[in-house]
Amino acid sequence: MSDKKLDIYTVHAYKKLSRIRPALPIKLLDACHEVGVNTCKDFLLQFPLTLMKQVDIDYQEYITLNRIISRSISPSSSTILSLLQTSESSLRTTLKQVDSILHGGLPPGIITEVSYKVI
Repeated sequence: MSDKKLDIYTVHAYKKLSRIRPALPIKLLDACHEVGVNTCKDFLLQFPLTLMKQVDIDYQEYITLNRIISRSISPSSSTILSLLQTSESSLRTTLKQVDSILHGGLPPGIITEVSYKVI
């Protein structure tokens, strides 16, 4: 795994549990906060039995919470088709006249140089 991917996972792991609030009950968030479990990483690194005892939840609740928290920090997946479609789209220049001349923008995968003289 590359260093860049590790950095992305690390950033998501430090996401606060309170930011997942609609999916997590307030009672559980308060209980986790009391035992020092504030981030997704804190939750996922705890031993299940220890956390279940500290927060007073059963195994099924733990599995459900683990799934919710894991999904909240996982990067979204992409398909080859979506990557291909993204690469086929035009790169807009943000200049309406130039984009209209180029039929929507610069095509990807080509070397392009645009220069102009300021009058």
